[in-house]
Amino acid sequence: MSPFVLPKSDVEWIANFSVPRQVEPQSPQRLRDLTLDIAVAMLDAMPINVMYADASRTLRYMNGRSKATLQTIEHLLPVKADQLLGISIDRMHKDPRRVEGILAQLGNQPHSAVIGVGDERLSLTASAVRNDHGELLGFVAAWSLITQQERLEKESRALTQAVASSSTEISAAIAEIAESVERSAHLTRSVVDHCEKSENQVDQLRESGAKIAKIIEVITDLSDQTNLLSLNATIEAARAGEAGRGFAIVASEVKNLARQTKAAIDNIEDTVTSISEVIDSVASGATEIRSSVDRVSQGTTTIAASLEEQSITVKELSRLAEQVANVSHRNR
Repeated sequence: MSPFVLPKSDVEWIANFSVPRQVEPQSPQRLRDLTLDIAVAMLDAMPINVMYADASRTLRYMNGRSKATLQTIEHLLPVKADQLLGISIDRMHKDPRRVEGILAQLGNQPHSAVIGVGDERLSLTASAVRNDHGELLGFVAAWSLITQQERLEKESRALTQAVASSSTEISAAIAEIAESVERSAHLTRSVVDHCEKSENQVDQLRESGAKIAKIIEVITDLSDQTNLLSLNATIEAARAGEAGRGFAIVASEVKNLARQTKAAIDNIEDTVTSISEVIDSVASGATEIRSSVDRVSQGTTTIAASLEEQSITVKELSRLAEQVANVSHRNR
């Protein structure tokens, strides 16, 4: 913002433009007054706060927007907003000497600063106003209340930090859960492998049980035949009388052996039947376990996919929060 200087050519143009053609040319003083009126009207119409102090730092002008804004904080001012004109701006600063030094060194470049007025914050840009000869006439300042803006920025930064912190914690939790899910999936695959091995072993036991049943059937037939032969031998020995007595004893022992064999076979058959029932129960249990494991596996797959989506969402939220903070900082 360069020093506020209104060239003579512009003064004449504004004056000529503002005066109706049918009106006779005005005096130089009248032209200056008219130009000043136009400049003041333009400043009053501006949607920003503008104030002007003369070279002695006495406040001489403030536009309508400035007066309206100052009225919102006049409880923090030394006098009411409509009584500020004519007083020194030093009364509105805690360190007047510092302000005097800053204004004294204003050249072609404006000076920008953020100052505090009570609990309010003001952003201000001041420039020197000089005439055509470079002589200092005063100072013009454009300013705005930024208390609410700074509060929003602070809240935005706090929110961004909270989101970033929460995102980090959530990401860590998601990673930990994902690791647990992966371990569960690995354990599930291991259980599936064991179930498959158990099913194979059960099938082998069934095959062995079937073979044993066939062997028992053969032994049972042999036992029945032996029992029948011993019965025939006993009958023949009885017919032979004394001569067949020894043979009768042998036949009796064979009969007893056949009876014991039959009893042992019955016990073995009962045992094999019980084993078969246990095998069937184990097979059924293995099937149920595998079915449950399959459901768990599907669940872990779904959880893993959901965790991946949550991780992407958290990263996106963190990115958006960072963008909001950056935009808020740039707009300051």
